[in-house]
Order: sequence, then structure tokens, then C-alpha cells
Amino acid sequence: MCGRYAIQTGLADLCTKLSAQTALHSAPHSDGATPGGAWPIVIKNRIGCAQWGFPVFGDGRPMINICSESVHHKPSFAESWHRNRRCLVPANAFFEWQGKGKGAQKYRLSYPDYPLFVMAGLWSMVEEKPCFGILTRAATGAAAEIHPRHPCVMSIEEGQAWLGEQEGEAQKNLLFSRDWQVETEGESPNRLI
Repeated sequence: MCGRYAIQTGLADLCTKLSAQTALHSAPHSDGATPGGAWPIVIKNRIGCAQWGFPVFGDGRPMINICSESVHHKPSFAESWHRNRRCLVPANAFFEWQGKGKGAQKYRLSYPDYPLFVMAGLWSMVEEKPCFGILTRAATGAAAEIHPRHPCVMSIEEGQAWLGEQEGEAQKNLLFSRDWQVETEGESPNRLI
């Protein structure tokens, strides 16, 4: 599942394209956003930074990916799901690996028609700091040949509906609204981050 993604769009462009406001003066951007780092997210119509890793009570390890098919009834995520703690994670691409160990092949997955897209997420607070996890689904198309799951990716317009006040089945259905055509760019193993 998604363990790295690219966010190279600058803060001013994010605000414009996502119709959002921010109190930030700058936001981190990277071709390899990593778990544990603070990255831009959108909550309602505001852009802020949050740590990538959703708290899971009991085991102590934060979850970077959340299974969308069961999110609404898993105890670790149900509160955020039912309290409308949805967020958008802006991205320009995400990465998946095929194989294991040193021989793993890294793939950059992007969407030619959407140079900036959003991934569905949930957020929470831990010790007064925001954190988030990215919702994932069964992979489709070219992505399925690389890895069995990938992020719940949406256009900016679909993302605005995800943040909206809809409840219940409408929100769950939005997570499965589109099968995207994926453009893959294979990278050699020596280029792994």
C-alpha cells in the first residue's frame, strides 16, 4: 500500500486549486513524502500540516493506511468516521513497490488528466497535534498489476464532496466512485528512497 507520495505543488497553488485558506506561510513539499512527517492536508476549507500516521490504540504504532471497506466499523477509526473527521491529502503522484527487499521495483503512479489530485483521509488529534491516515481500496487497472491496494484517489471536485456534510452510504460510495487510468513510471531499484 501507499507508503510514499509526491506533493510538489506549492502552498499558494494548493490554496487556489483546492479553494482553501491557510494560516501557514509555507508548507513542506517533496517527491517522497514519508510516514511520520508533517504534510499538507485539507480539513473543511483550510490547509494545515499534520503528521502522517493515524493513532491506533492498543498497539502503539500509527497506521499510515486505513482500509476503506471496513473503516466505518473498526473501533480505531469509527470515531473519526462518525464525527466527520474527513480530510484530503493533496498529491501529484504516489509510489508502490513490486517485489521485496533490495530487488523491489519502485513505481511512480500518476494521473495524466489530474496533475494535482487528492487522496481521502481521516484525521485525529494526538497530544494536541493533528495526524492523519490515507484510506485505501482494492487496486484497479494498471495499479493492480503492481500492488493489490492503492489510495482512495479523487479529483478535486470529488474531494470537495468527500469533505461535505453527506453522511453514511453516500460517503462510502464516494470512495469507490471511479476507476482511474494510471500512468506508471518504473524506477530502477537503485533509485529507491
